[in-house]
Amino acid sequence: MALMEILTGYHADGSPVVNPEASDTRYRSITDHLYRLLNARRGAIQHMPDYGLPDLSELYQGLPYSVEILIREIKDQIERFEPRLRDVNIEYKPLSYVDCIVHLGITAKSCTDDDISIETYFYSGGRARVE
Repeated sequence: MALMEILTGYHADGSPVVNPEASDTRYRSITDHLYRLLNARRGAIQHMPDYGLPDLSELYQGLPYSVEILIREIKDQIERFEPRLRDVNIEYKPLSYVDCIVHLGITAKSCTDDDISIETYFYSGGRARVE
């Protein structure tokens, strides 16, 4: 469980943490943190200036050629700030939503050796959805 869930007793969507040791709680905690990480802009957190992604507007303008830069940025952020994941792999996927700009599949191993698979969608306002 991440510090946020420990301190508040709730997940990012407001639902209570029921069983902190359950694998689904761990998975949900990881996806909650990735949501925060991928929606944070670098430099916005004063005590952690390298936390988050850079301004995505320039990357969006360079699509599809800049998708590899975005993938590298995300992989670097996950490897630095989400210690519960290792062997992170990110794959560009065909767009399946009309309002989605970039769809990425993230796979990794958890600290308990579980296979993790996460879908991430980036939208025109720079927001990311993590599921």
